[in-house]
Amino acid sequence: MTSERGSAVIEVPFVLGLIVVPFALLILSMPMWVERMSAADTGAAELARAVAVSGDTEQSSAVLSAVEAGYGLEPGSLRRAGAIDLVPGGELRVQVSIELPVIDLPVLGPIGSTVYTATHVERVADHGVLE
Repeated sequence: MTSERGSAVIEVPFVLGLIVVPFALLILSMPMWVERMSAADTGAAELARAVAVSGDTEQSSAVLSAVEAGYGLEPGSLRRAGAIDLVPGGELRVQVSIELPVIDLPVLGPIGSTVYTATHVERVADHGVLE
């Protein structure tokens, strides 16, 4: 009969390396996802409101740059998705996208990614802004 003495010395590193460490890295990436998703939500809301109030559809880069600076994101992280259709009395729908890394390792950097798109709808005034 063979002895099972010392088998825990072999099993514990495998369990930690193959199960616990990847799960911990995934858990540690969650706050970054929430922050970047919140930045996209804020960017869509701020851009929709700014365009609905001013009527200027060309200000998206300035508004999104301000949101990026507020969240400490690198410039160009937030991108407007689609065209902005401004109709008096209608609904203005703005979509803003941001890339979410699946896991962001300190040494290796981001591994894998997905794109999150936030949508915000703002009502456009019937008169005044677009005249």
